[in-house]
Amino acid sequence: MISTVRYLEKATTAYGFEVRDKGKELYSGPDKIDMDGLLKRLFHLNSRSVLDLLNTLYGTSFDESARIDYSSTEFTGDDLKRSVADLFINVYQDNRVFRFHIEFELDYDNGIIVRMFRYGFEKAKELLDLSDLSKPVLLEFPEPRVIFIEENKNIPEELKIKLLLPSAKKATFKVPVTRYWLFSAQRLYQEGMYLLLPLQAFHLRKSIRSLEKSRKSSRDILWQEYRQRLLELISEIIQLIDRALRQEKITPEDAGEMYGILNYITAYLYRRYPALKNVDQEVTEMIKTFYDQSLVDKGKAEGIKEGIKEGKAEGKAEGIKEIITALLLEKEDCHLVSPEIEHALTQVNDLDLLKKWSLTAARAKSAKEFVEQISSK
Repeated sequence: MISTVRYLEKATTAYGFEVRDKGKELYSGPDKIDMDGLLKRLFHLNSRSVLDLLNTLYGTSFDESARIDYSSTEFTGDDLKRSVADLFINVYQDNRVFRFHIEFELDYDNGIIVRMFRYGFEKAKELLDLSDLSKPVLLEFPEPRVIFIEENKNIPEELKIKLLLPSAKKATFKVPVTRYWLFSAQRLYQEGMYLLLPLQAFHLRKSIRSLEKSRKSSRDILWQEYRQRLLELISEIIQLIDRALRQEKITPEDAGEMYGILNYITAYLYRRYPALKNVDQEVTEMIKTFYDQSLVDKGKAEGIKEGIKEGKAEGKAEGIKEIITALLLEKEDCHLVSPEIEHALTQVNDLDLLKKWSLTAARAKSAKEFVEQISSK
């Protein structure tokens, strides 16, 4: 079994860089976090989570047969200065290549539109075909998108550059904007953007930063309120990551990465704003509680799948029924299998249905939940 501690230790190494916001260090300490690296790690989770996000952001309809890769984000200009973009993603489906460019911004930076154009142009140059200059040379920009994390009233729904070409011809370069602060954790999950759930921990950063500068006499009370709000928000994030794992949208390894990222964002907030009082420790404990239990349940489910697949249950209905019974007896509310469950099991001999029931038994938190789920199907 993969332990929570292993993933949190892994995250310590993975995120042991600096968090910088527009060139300014957000937090100096022994556990620095590189925001760019953190986001890139999110996008290297399993392909389903990335495809779901792209489908939401761009209105595409990629399915799980699509293949993903990431192209280089580094460019060296004629002045030998190095520039680094956030993400270039290529998706391959139906013998076509779809190219995307995504940038993340914690704060509003009005220079981002110029950088988007420059990065897109540099990427388009890499694809240039200069073999026949008697024909127009095609500059293929990747589909752009900027995701702004923190609220700012000056951020529009779309960024634009108007290009004045020779002969007074005009063209417009448009960059759609995702205003992340408008999304609740529930909305992210419902709309297929669950990959970005850990970043919800930044939602209160602007308010916390304002409170730090405040001279109000009620500051101590407000700090307690913000601390509680942050814990409630993180609890919701953890539960939604857990749901994504149970619904097989993400793998146990993905969940570990997401929990690790969430844990270290929280650690940054605590160390940057000590008045939050050990909030990072409480978050670590919450993660352990949910993540370890999720792995137990997931491990059982995978074990059942393999057991049935390899014939360890001999593919027999009775063998699968025994597995279901054993799983239910492990539930706290089931010391004896109820007559209701026994009757249900005796009435079913369809192997496919019993296999589904065995997975339901592994994932259900109680025998009562198991009965409710098989009764509703």
